Amino acid sequence: MKRHINRLQYFFYILALSACEPAGTPAPGGGGADECGASRYQGYVGRDEAVIVASDLPVSVRILHPGDILTMEFKANRLNFLVDDSGRIDRVYCG
Repeated sequence: MKRHINRLQYFFYILALSACEPAGTPAPGGGGADECGASRYQGYVGRDEAVIVASDLPVSVRILHPGDILTMEFKANRLNFLVDDSGRIDRVYCG
Protein backbone atom coordinates (compact mmCIF):
# COMPACT_ATOMS: atom_id res chain seq x y z
CA MET A 1 0.00 0.00 0.00
CA LYS A 2 1.44 3.32 -1.05
CA ARG A 3 1.43 6.04 1.60
CA HIS A 4 0.80 9.62 0.59
CA ILE A 5 1.63 12.58 2.79
CA ASN A 6 -0.19 15.88 2.74
CA ARG A 7 1.49 19.27 2.51
CA LEU A 8 1.33 19.90 6.25
CA GLN A 9 3.07 16.60 7.02
CA TYR A 10 5.66 17.38 4.38
CA PHE A 11 6.28 20.79 5.99
CA PHE A 12 6.86 19.17 9.40
CA TYR A 13 9.24 16.58 7.90
CA ILE A 14 11.30 19.37 6.32
CA LEU A 15 11.20 21.39 9.52
CA ALA A 16 12.41 18.42 11.56
CA LEU A 17 15.24 17.71 9.14
CA SER A 18 16.34 21.34 9.10
CA ALA A 19 16.96 21.15 12.85
CA CYS A 20 19.61 18.47 12.39
CA GLU A 21 23.15 19.58 13.07
CA PRO A 22 25.68 19.03 10.31
CA ALA A 23 28.70 16.93 11.24
CA GLY A 24 31.57 18.96 12.58
CA THR A 25 29.45 21.71 14.13
CA PRO A 26 30.97 22.73 17.48
CA ALA A 27 28.88 21.98 20.54
CA PRO A 28 27.39 25.04 22.26
CA GLY A 29 29.78 26.28 24.90
CA GLY A 30 32.35 23.71 23.85
CA GLY A 31 36.01 24.51 24.35
CA GLY A 32 37.74 27.02 22.18
CA ALA A 33 38.16 30.75 22.11
CA ASP A 34 35.98 33.03 24.19
CA GLU A 35 35.16 35.09 21.11
CA CYS A 36 31.85 36.38 22.50
CA GLY A 37 33.28 37.34 25.90
CA ALA A 38 31.20 34.85 27.91
CA SER A 39 33.92 34.64 30.57
CA ARG A 40 33.14 38.25 31.55
CA TYR A 41 29.52 37.29 32.34
CA GLN A 42 30.04 34.11 34.40
CA GLY A 43 29.17 36.12 37.52
CA TYR A 44 25.61 36.32 36.17
CA VAL A 45 25.08 32.57 36.73
CA GLY A 46 22.53 32.08 39.53
CA ARG A 47 21.18 35.63 39.24
CA ASP A 48 17.76 36.70 37.98
CA GLU A 49 17.48 37.20 34.22
CA ALA A 50 16.55 40.86 34.79
CA VAL A 51 20.29 41.59 35.11
CA ILE A 52 20.65 40.77 31.41
CA VAL A 53 18.25 43.52 30.38
CA ALA A 54 19.87 46.02 32.75
CA SER A 55 23.37 45.29 31.39
CA ASP A 56 25.30 46.85 28.55
CA LEU A 57 25.73 43.76 26.38
CA PRO A 58 27.09 43.16 22.89
CA VAL A 59 24.62 43.28 20.02
CA SER A 60 24.59 39.53 19.37
CA VAL A 61 22.89 38.13 22.49
CA ARG A 62 20.43 35.25 22.79
CA ILE A 63 18.38 34.52 25.92
CA LEU A 64 17.14 30.94 26.01
CA HIS A 65 14.27 29.78 28.21
CA PRO A 66 13.08 26.19 28.78
CA GLY A 67 10.98 25.06 25.83
CA ASP A 68 12.20 27.81 23.49
CA ILE A 69 12.60 26.85 19.87
CA LEU A 70 16.04 27.81 18.67
CA THR A 71 18.33 27.41 15.73
CA MET A 72 21.37 25.20 16.12
CA GLU A 73 23.87 27.12 14.04
CA PHE A 74 27.05 27.97 15.92
CA LYS A 75 28.09 31.63 15.97
CA ALA A 76 31.28 32.06 17.96
CA ASN A 77 30.63 35.77 18.54
CA ARG A 78 27.07 35.28 19.90
CA LEU A 79 26.60 35.45 23.68
CA ASN A 80 24.00 32.99 25.02
CA PHE A 81 22.24 33.12 28.38
CA LEU A 82 20.48 29.90 29.37
CA VAL A 83 17.69 30.66 31.87
CA ASP A 84 15.99 28.00 34.02
CA ASP A 85 12.30 27.60 34.92
CA SER A 86 12.61 29.95 37.90
CA GLY A 87 14.06 32.80 35.82
CA ARG A 88 17.62 32.34 37.05
CA ILE A 89 20.59 32.31 34.70
CA ASP A 90 21.88 28.75 34.55
CA ARG A 91 24.68 29.07 31.98
CA VAL A 92 26.51 31.69 29.91
CA TYR A 93 28.36 30.56 26.77
CA CYS A 94 29.35 31.45 23.21
CA GLY A 95 27.60 29.94 20.26
